Amino acid sequence: MEELITPDAWESWLYNPVTLVFFARLTQHKEVLKEDLAIGRSVVVESIETTAMKTAQACGVIEGINYVLNKDFLQVMDSEPELEKEDEEDA
Repeated sequence: MEELITPDAWESWLYNPVTLVFFARLTQHKEVLKEDLAIGRSVVVESIETTAMKTAQACGVIEGINYVLNKDFLQVMDSEPELEKEDEEDA
């Protein structure tokens, strides 16, 4: 069984200076990706398919960064123990 993170430990990590620098770098990288998309850096004139793949890849990375920066994963973390309890009850 996975060890749960205590709310105090979680808050300590969120506001740790290293975590804050990490989030800032993610934000900066996201902005670079968005700018690259806006100016057409993913466009490959010779191939529509390659353009689509590069654009989709950049959008996926941006979505992943947003997932972390918006702390959407907190909802998943909070709901996982409940799912485990439901699975145990069904057994």
